[in-house]
Amino acid sequence: MKLNLFYLFILFCFSTTLLLAKTAQSQTYRLLYRFIDKDTGKPIDGVSVRILNTSNNAEQVTVTGKDGETLVYLEPETTFLIRAYNRKYFSTDTLRLQTQKLPNEIAKNDSRRDIKKDIPLEKINIGLVKKLVGVYFSPNSDEVLPECKIILKRLAYILRLNPRIIIEVAAHTDSRGEDAYNLELTQRQANALKEFLIEQGISDDRIKARGFGESILVNQCQNDVKCTSAEHLQNRRVEYVIIGLE
Repeated sequence: MKLNLFYLFILFCFSTTLLLAKTAQSQTYRLLYRFIDKDTGKPIDGVSVRILNTSNNAEQVTVTGKDGETLVYLEPETTFLIRAYNRKYFSTDTLRLQTQKLPNEIAKNDSRRDIKKDIPLEKINIGLVKKLVGVYFSPNSDEVLPECKIILKRLAYILRLNPRIIIEVAAHTDSRGEDAYNLELTQRQANALKEFLIEQGISDDRIKARGFGESILVNQCQNDVKCTSAEHLQNRRVEYVIIGLE
């Protein structure tokens, strides 16, 4: 009798284990990310994808194939941090995915358990010019204003994510004032921007500072041309240009 009870107990434990394993498996989410070129929409081969489980620090690493896709399985009730990298493209910000916010009662074979998303990546092109919207200087000043620092810190973050990029920070002004003075002023402004980025931990040899004065205007407001303050303001701008890759 005791032997029979023992076998029944073992059978119960084994069945329970299988049931729990099946239940856990049924709650697994399938994550399918497809990485595509932002401009062409074509899939990107060779994107390295790192997925960190924040509950146990376990990391999964996958690499996309020619279809640009990566498929991983995620546990329920967990937060994951996802990063993607390809040397020809700008790296992504850290993506946060929380499976605890997804309905865990859905059956495994239900298509709603598939998390599918296209992630566009921007290609790194030499000569690419980006305007730093929101970064400006007070008239006749080279002081980096407090309200501009958050945007410059964002640029420093991008440079840390993409350590191969070498940039030129470029300062421009309008045509009011003497040409020589405007050239000297914008050089001081560009130098101030470079110093700020260096303070954020970016290496000196990755940043070139250049002031253009009024030599590259974006509208018709040249010397002796009457323009509104708003039109002159269009020419007072800060940009950065990718000039090389390490």
